[in-house]
Amino acid sequence: MPHDLSALKSAVGASSPVATEVATAGPVARLAATFGIANPATKPGDVLPPGWADLYFGSLHRPDNMRADGQAAKSAWMPSIPFSFIRIGGDRTEFLGDIRIGDELKRSTTIKEVTAAGTADAPILRMLQRSETTGPHGLAIVEEREFVYFDGHGPATASAPKLPAPVWQRPLDPSPVLLFRYSALRFNSHRIHYDRKYAMEVEGAPGLIVQSSLLGQLLIELCRTEMPTKRIAAISRANRQIVHDTGPVTLCGAPSADGKSATVWVLDQAGVPALHGEVAFAN
Repeated sequence: MPHDLSALKSAVGASSPVATEVATAGPVARLAATFGIANPATKPGDVLPPGWADLYFGSLHRPDNMRADGQAAKSAWMPSIPFSFIRIGGDRTEFLGDIRIGDELKRSTTIKEVTAAGTADAPILRMLQRSETTGPHGLAIVEEREFVYFDGHGPATASAPKLPAPVWQRPLDPSPVLLFRYSALRFNSHRIHYDRKYAMEVEGAPGLIVQSSLLGQLLIELCRTEMPTKRIAAISRANRQIVHDTGPVTLCGAPSADGKSATVWVLDQAGVPALHGEVAFAN
């Protein structure tokens, strides 16, 4: 029987209540330890690197409001999702202002678009959500993220993009410890990232599924390392196919000739682009 999506389509424009958190130093220190890098922000007033504000505003659903996959079953502002599995199709994030240790942050999320796709036998729901994070000096981060919901069969693998020759390359071992610590820091209870039995036996994956947000953040870190004098203004990324923890992958990047942007991507264990995106630098 086809899913009734009328409630979800009617929810376009609905917004979450505004959540408030303080940017504290502890999660920053733990993420730096997880990545094996120097702590970039240790005391009040220090600026967080781009993307590190994702350490705050983790989902606070309780055990009695949890799907089998660990995600929230429902919320006060969004109808329940009738599909079994969830993935991220891609996103775009703009870093409009600084966030500093000690800042009080406010965040709200709005359902921007809901689209039914796939076939009658394998329906797919795509939902675009826009989140805005403000700090003491106004709007600091805008993120638009596409969630993909499905049952037995996910969206087809997209065709491989044409990418430049890599100028930067960095190997990455997507170990279970890395995946677990990153999920724990973001309070992400999605079992595909840390419960191997669930990922393989229920969702049919060959191993744990590497968080696309983790890969995207590591691509930002690649740019921060290779172009330390540049300020990252935005990143967009598309997830072509899922990356599993079945072996080392490669983080790649190539700056544009004018130095205003960089193409970034992840090669999976077979050397195929699995995630690709564009980083824009401020003028």
